[in-house]
Amino acid sequence: DIDELLFAQLTTVATRHVMENMEELPLFDISVEEEEEDEDDPQKAVKYLRSLGKSEAKLSGEERATLAELRREVVRKDMIARAGGPREAFGAIDLNGSGSISLQEFSDGVSRLGVQWQALTGMNKPREFFKLFDDDRDHVIIFKEMFPEFHALERAGQVRVSTPEFCKRYRRHKEHQGRGPAYTPTMPHEVLKRAQENEALDNEAAFRREWIQQTMRRLQSRGKSAARCRELVALHLPKGTGPRDRQGVNTISSVDLQKIRHAYSDEWNGLSRDVGKTIVELKELRTEQRQIFNKLYKVTGAENARAKAQEQVVATLSSGGLSLFGKAPSTGAAAGGDSETPVAAPIARSGPKTVEEIASDLGMQESQIDDMLMEFEKVVGKGANLTNKVFSKLLKVVAPGRTPSESDLNAWWTQIAQEIVRRKGESSGEKEKKTTEDLRKTQCDFEQFARWYASSEIRTKYVSND
Repeated sequence: DIDELLFAQLTTVATRHVMENMEELPLFDISVEEEEEDEDDPQKAVKYLRSLGKSEAKLSGEERATLAELRREVVRKDMIARAGGPREAFGAIDLNGSGSISLQEFSDGVSRLGVQWQALTGMNKPREFFKLFDDDRDHVIIFKEMFPEFHALERAGQVRVSTPEFCKRYRRHKEHQGRGPAYTPTMPHEVLKRAQENEALDNEAAFRREWIQQTMRRLQSRGKSAARCRELVALHLPKGTGPRDRQGVNTISSVDLQKIRHAYSDEWNGLSRDVGKTIVELKELRTEQRQIFNKLYKVTGAENARAKAQEQVVATLSSGGLSLFGKAPSTGAAAGGDSETPVAAPIARSGPKTVEEIASDLGMQESQIDDMLMEFEKVVGKGANLTNKVFSKLLKVVAPGRTPSESDLNAWWTQIAQEIVRRKGESSGEKEKKTTEDLRKTQCDFEQFARWYASSEIRTKYVSND
């Protein structure tokens, strides 16, 4: 049958076509889509390094920058998660409240927070991990370097800080960008406008003087007396009370002249006195405002910070002690047994004292210690020690009204060095004898300088200038 043959042929062709294109038919999708990278994955820095397929030393500059940013990001997120916020994390590391974190502070703080930085970053060297956040390579980490995005939000006013934090920043922020006086132009167009105004005033004054001279000469040529010309032309001067001239006009006597001079000087001196009085009132207001902020900080922040520091010390002691980046102390065999148990090494308090503690020990105001610390850091540098070469420069800032002699500088520096040697001997139980050359090479930190300053003769001068 023709129909059956045609149907069989069509079926064969269709079957052959289907078999030839079987691979292209989307019967079902068995492919698995690649999982998107989780933004909150704490291991994304390590995974990124593995995906490159080469060692870190062979990475390009762009790859190194990307890897460093991923490492900082995962560490920041872990710090915030453990501490509760960026400021809380920074405060937990910066126990002395100096606003800058050294390598030792950073290592101890990261260990206290429990951040497993080796697992998060794939790094092993503590100093390299510290350099990860030390952008300007000044050997200290500030809040802007540790949490730059949060710092930018704070500067833009998009983050409301707590009262203790605001008081702390106000007390420590001394380098305000003050504005100049209103009568001093700052922009180029303001300078040009002021110059044009001054030139117009000078031209008007010169024209006025010339008019007065010509008018008085013209009146005198017509027979008018000098007193009459003065009353007609110099209207800014008062009438005289002296004897009358030939035209019956009172002349200006010596008493009148003295009164005119006094009135002129009083007008200008009065302005100067008002300015000086206003400046004194502003200084007193600033001192009162600083005292209010200090009291407010004591109530709101100091007790909380002290309690938090004590809790962290207790937690560190209970953990058996931690050394650099969480390394446990060495263990020893227990007496009378074969098992080894960790021996908790005694931990002394490390790091400099806070401004409040130094002020309390020396019996001085916190504002004075705070101001002196700012001047110390400006001259010596943050985290640096004072040397004999910079000692005279620091005294010029601390006591600007005094010019000490070379013998005074040597005697004062010897006092500081001897006190440092004495304290070291008391702590070690051994007395050391230092030569004069050794005393000159001695270095002291801010606390040691403040202790000497508190009992020195220049303290009265500094307090009067505060």
